Formats: sequence, C-alpha cells, structure tokens
Amino acid sequence: MAVSLTWLYVFTREFRQKYPIPGFFLYQSLKLPFIFLILVIAYSYYLYVYVLCYTVLWTTWNRNWGAFLILAQLIIYLFVFHLLLFMFLWCLVQVMRTPTARVPKEYYVDEETGRKLDELKLNKEQTSKVEFPEWLEKRRAILEAFAASRGLNFAEIEEDTNCLRYCYVCRLIKPDRCHHCRACGYCVLRYDHHCPYIYKCISYSNYKFFLLLLFYGAALAIWTISTEIQGLLYHFMHGALYLGIQLVVGLIFQLLGGIFVIDVIRFHVSLTNTNDTTCENDKVPYLRFEGASYDMGTAQNWKYLLGRRLWILPVSTRYKDDNGLHFKINIPNQVVTV
Repeated sequence: MAVSLTWLYVFTREFRQKYPIPGFFLYQSLKLPFIFLILVIAYSYYLYVYVLCYTVLWTTWNRNWGAFLILAQLIIYLFVFHLLLFMFLWCLVQVMRTPTARVPKEYYVDEETGRKLDELKLNKEQTSKVEFPEWLEKRRAILEAFAASRGLNFAEIEEDTNCLRYCYVCRLIKPDRCHHCRACGYCVLRYDHHCPYIYKCISYSNYKFFLLLLFYGAALAIWTISTEIQGLLYHFMHGALYLGIQLVVGLIFQLLGGIFVIDVIRFHVSLTNTNDTTCENDKVPYLRFEGASYDMGTAQNWKYLLGRRLWILPVSTRYKDDNGLHFKINIPNQVVTV
C-alpha cells in the first residue's frame, strides 16, 4: 500500500511547490486515512463504553442488585479497555511526534564533489562498454576519497558497481541501512517504510514505538471484539435491535482492523527476528564482507530494537553506541561494527 502510493506523494509535493495554495489542500487530503483511523477509534470507544458497559452491564447490574459479579465484570472491562487504549494512543503520539531520522550534515558532499559526480552521471549514457570500467573507477575513487576525508566508514555498497551508495537527490553518501524516501523527499536513517495511515516515515527514530503500536492495537482489538460479543448476544436476545446493529457494524470494523493489524505485526515480528526492515525485505543489502548480515540472532535483534529496559513502554531506551549510522555486522566467526 505504501509503495503504491509513492507516486501520489511525489505528485503532491511537486504540485504544492508549483501551486502553493491548492497544493496545501491536496497535501492535507493525504491525512484522510489518519482522520478515518481516529473516527474508528472514537466510534469503537462509544460502542464499548456506552453500549456495552453502560447499556448492557450497568443497566443489568441496576436491575439485579445482588449480581456483584456483573459489577466486577464491568470494572474489569473498563479498566483493561482504557489501559490498552491509553497505551495504544501513547504509542501513536510517540510515533507521530518523533522527528524522522535524518542524515547528519557530514555525509553531504561538498559542491565540488557533487559537480564531479553529476558530470559522471551525465556521461554515463555516452560511455561504451569498453570505457565503463574506467568510468566506474572514477566514480568509486571520488566517493571513497570524500568518505576518507570526512572519516566516514561504510559496510553497505552498491551490488552492481561495488561503489558507495550515493543519493543524487539529497547529494549525500548514504549511511548503512539508509534509503531515500520518495514520499518525504529525503534520505532516512534505517528506513523501514512510509506509513500512509498516519502519514509518517517509520525509521530508526520511531520503529520501537511503531512496533509497540501494533502490539497494543492488536491486543485492544482482540479484547474489544471478544468482550463485545457478549453485548451483541444480549441485545439480540432482548430485542434491542438498533443497538445490536450498532454493535454488528462496530464489530465488523474492529474485526477487519484486527485482522489487518495482526497480519502487519506478524510481518514485522518476522523482520525483527532477522534484524531486517520492510525495505531490506524487498531488496537485500549488499555488504562489503562475504557472508555478512545484520542478523545477530533473534534474542540480540530484539534486545537491540527494544533497548536496555522498559521494553513495553513507548520511551527511548537506546544503547549509548546506537546512533543509527553504524550497526553491528555478523560475519562468519566474528562480529564487528563498521
């Protein structure tokens, strides 16, 4: 979904630059999926708190003063629901308010280096197969010389050229695991994907929050659906058809949303198990070292992602040496950080 919408993000950004006023409204329209998400959450809150907890449980308890079991059930339902909802919204706020991880200025090439690389790019189409190795060596030498002058180290290189990865749009050498986000228009550290549902880049800076958002979203959906079934049965048995229809509609939305979230979290759990990203799952990174990968083993991969402690809370718990620029690499019989 995020990939298929890339053309729309690019078009919107270019249209906004050319026509600022209509472009502003077109840009705001991209946030409609997020608005829809908030409306679904609000409607689910109404169904759970008013229809289920008040209309079903509270009314039943008032008619049966000795039924303290129902009161206990009501308290448990409200407590668990609000706890999961609070954690879900906290994660959502953290994902959205955390700045996207941008590339530091030392990775941007100077004007002279950028000019040389641009000239080589223009001459590439005119370069014959015989001259191509010489052209490639010039490009590789320019990039390696600039990296050495700034003291920059890289493990990832281009698979087809064995050159350092250079972004002609941002005019920088990409750090390891960095990729250009066409939706945002700039390079992003440990780029995972651009999420259209919250219109935010998921990257090095907010991936932990995003993963916890999926966990709490799935838990909230499972809890809500399983407990609302009781209210649905009650209303159909007692003839309150209009409230029963509301619960049916709500359950359909929640069921579809729950299935989607669970499928997404299953995918991201599999990525975390091998220390991959969505982007790297589509195109495997090419490292300088033969047989090397970022996979440090399942336990270490999760420990790296969630940090030192407070794993279940959406707060930053990164290790001191984790800066999003350099990563541990698993080379057969050794582990190094480049």
